[in-house]
Amino acid sequence: MKKRTHATEIAAIRKLIGRLNGYAYVLHQGAGGGKAYKGLCGTPGIPDMFIMQGGHSFFVEVKVGKDRLRVSQQEFIEHGKRHGVDVVVGDLDAVIEFLGLR
Repeated sequence: MKKRTHATEIAAIRKLIGRLNGYAYVLHQGAGGGKAYKGLCGTPGIPDMFIMQGGHSFFVEVKVGKDRLRVSQQEFIEHGKRHGVDVVVGDLDAVIEFLGLR
């Protein structure tokens, strides 16, 4: 079985959302030295992805393995909750569950 990484989960989520005729935007990736998707890396707490699918918009903070939320990410999620913004935390399976596809 192929190792699941942050990058492979982002790619899998983008593929799923594309198959559902939605839009998946990578807000940042590569803060650990990668070259792709530098985006909003300078804004602490901003999730990895923004998704628009089936009349819903939500953020995704990709976490794989032992990854944990940083304080700034927890703060973003709390701010979002107060304003009715959904943030899915996890991997492809978490997005599938959030969308009610399982």
